[in-house]
Amino acid sequence: MSGQDILSRSALDLAQLIRTRQVSSADVVRAVLDRIARLNPSVQAFVSVFETAINVARAKDRQTVRGGDLPLFHGVPIGIKDLNVVRWSRTRFGSRAVPSLPMPWDDFTVAPLRRAGF
Repeated sequence: MSGQDILSRSALDLAQLIRTRQVSSADVVRAVLDRIARLNPSVQAFVSVFETAINVARAKDRQTVRGGDLPLFHGVPIGIKDLNVVRWSRTRFGSRAVPSLPMPWDDFTVAPLRRAGF
């Protein structure tokens, strides 16, 4: 499946493709990271991108192979606004005046997204 085809799918479609191993979470993350690298210099939509995103995706793929009860959106990447705290990421709450400090927890918006498998 091409990167463009991956990027045209809904989150539910991607979750099903990952669950049935028609595409890997790592493939989806690579397609998303390629798009970010290509477009972000002009649109400035992303403040930071997890350097470990590919490693997290590979871990999700290993879980997929093992099977079992997986969350609905297992392995689907998601962008989180800089206004939300993501565990151990640097959050500035949309302002250069705020120091960029990593927090040891997910906020009330991010935690359920993580539980859903994103």
